[in-house]
Amino acid sequence: MNKYIVFGKSGVVVPVDVMSQTASDEIGSFMEQGFKILSDSCEASSAEEAIATWESQLKSKDNYEFVKTSSTNAISSDLDIVENHGVITSTVVAGTNFLRDILAGVRDIVGGQSGTYNNKLDQIKSDALLGLRKQAASKKCNAIVGVSIDVDEVSGGGKSMFMVTAVGTAVIVEKRA
Repeated sequence: MNKYIVFGKSGVVVPVDVMSQTASDEIGSFMEQGFKILSDSCEASSAEEAIATWESQLKSKDNYEFVKTSSTNAISSDLDIVENHGVITSTVVAGTNFLRDILAGVRDIVGGQSGTYNNKLDQIKSDALLGLRKQAASKKCNAIVGVSIDVDEVSGGGKSMFMVTAVGTAVIVEKRA
């Protein structure tokens, strides 16, 4: 197995074997051309496998944590935004269920917070943020800034559902030089 750095620019993805004799020249050349590092720890036996491995990591639900999120216009003091790929949104509409509605009705009568609704809302918010991360990753971005979350109730016909919309700007960030 070799270790690859995966570079990307405008939808073009290129792996570089860091153990090859020309690795430093290739890395320098890609950086000069404006390519950004998409992954610096991809292990594979060939360049084709490195791209396939990187793409499969993007599609895996557990691997979207690499996309950093912030409700402000910056991620951290040591990262600079180098590319802006525009606004992305994710909306999740989900029903509670009959039992949760009954338990919430009891809470409404006796007072207090409804833990069942709070838990459901937390799950829906997480799903909406995951949707944002997936969209950012599909645009080859590694961060989302200006994230905001809006929670609404959608009701009608005797049914009530929650609608959570997450909005942000997909960007590429790099460590400050």
